[in-house]
Amino acid sequence: MKSVLFSSLLAAVAAALIGCGGGPRQVLPSGLVFSQSRTIGPGGGTIESTRDRVRVVAGPNALLAATSVKVEIYESQFGMIGADGWAVHTQGVKLFIDPESVRGGRSIVIEMPFPGPHDAEGTMLAVQNRNREIYALESRLSPDGTYLSANLDSRRLRELQTTTPGTGAQEELIVFTASRTATRGIPPLETAVYGFSNGQFQGVPPNLAGLKVAIVVHGIDSSLSDLQSLGQFLAGYRLPGDTTPYYDAVIGFQYSSNNPLANIGQACAGMLAPLIRNAGSADLFAHSMGNLVSRYAMETPSLGSNRLGQWIHHYVSLGGPHAGVPFANIPFMQTLTWIFGGDSYYCIKDLATDGEGGAPLTSFLTDLNTTSQGPDYDTASYFTLSGSDYKDLYKGIIPEGEIINGLYTLSVGSGTVNDGLVAEFSAQSGVLAQQSSIWQPGPTLPLDHTELHTAPSAFQQIGSWITAWGQE
Repeated sequence: MKSVLFSSLLAAVAAALIGCGGGPRQVLPSGLVFSQSRTIGPGGGTIESTRDRVRVVAGPNALLAATSVKVEIYESQFGMIGADGWAVHTQGVKLFIDPESVRGGRSIVIEMPFPGPHDAEGTMLAVQNRNREIYALESRLSPDGTYLSANLDSRRLRELQTTTPGTGAQEELIVFTASRTATRGIPPLETAVYGFSNGQFQGVPPNLAGLKVAIVVHGIDSSLSDLQSLGQFLAGYRLPGDTTPYYDAVIGFQYSSNNPLANIGQACAGMLAPLIRNAGSADLFAHSMGNLVSRYAMETPSLGSNRLGQWIHHYVSLGGPHAGVPFANIPFMQTLTWIFGGDSYYCIKDLATDGEGGAPLTSFLTDLNTTSQGPDYDTASYFTLSGSDYKDLYKGIIPEGEIINGLYTLSVGSGTVNDGLVAEFSAQSGVLAQQSSIWQPGPTLPLDHTELHTAPSAFQQIGSWITAWGQE
């Protein structure tokens, strides 16, 4: 009996230590080192572990009614948290709260230490729900420079909600801080041009003199291997009744997504111009951000003799962010950079605008989308295709489409049609009318961003365009 009582007493002491965050560290088999649950009402309240320097504060009138709020802290960070180019806070922190308990327009405040050096654009405090949807929050550096504080507002809580509305069930959120470790200087740009043979992009392109050529350009954080299906389709496409392929050769431009877009576009022009200047004809097919790389290479007069537009007969845009993405807000940019990797920061910055139709964050889009007619306005043939199915788009274990659709909801409004990365208003933007007098906006298909270069319905549309070109 004494042994049982003594064991019970030890367990009670350990639980008390874990609950208050003081005393020697107690590590449970699960790795839990702190757990505290409180009922907090409209008057406000705090849960805090002074040892771990983690605090959650509900200020006066932040909560609609008395509700249970819980914080758990684990010795080690959870395995699913992490991204290329980021250093993450070593401890795992969970917050349990009913998303509907926070008053509309109000927030709860989270305070946590962060790893590595701090900079306003490259250090974030973020939350992730059970479905692994993640949002960076608007964070502030503490006066002593040792921790971040951020507001988790009612709108983001509802975007993160996986529980059934109206049930009062608690949402389980992982909270973490991260510092971008990717180089702050512009790293070397890696580029290559490959020919398409034996079902893949490989080896040097053939001599293209006099040939009918298809050029493909991939999107952000990607490579030509992602466009293998498109390359196969183009290499094998035949006009109705023909026995030989429409294109004599298919080539692709590959680049690393670690530089400003103007640098990548200039490299694209410099590498492709010598190859296609003597081709019989050339058509260009670009996916995602590859469209802005391609348009820079085609449309920028300062490229002089390397400007590609003078040789491109037809240009097809597959999910191109021609009007950018409306995520110039720093937490939105941090969320995108987390998804695509730290080095993609320069590309994302060039893509970002202050909302739909808002000012671009850099001069890239302003310079590209000039209001004057482009150099090939009278002869350029532009065609655009967009998608509307964001729900099934995943990047590894991250539900990319759901996250980015949530960003559209937060920045532009709910119901913004998008393919999981690019909105219809950007993929079919009227800015293209300044570049091509015969621009033909194509359909918005029920496809996600990656299906625009893999799905049979996308190939059917591309094929119909090529068939029409064959009759010119």
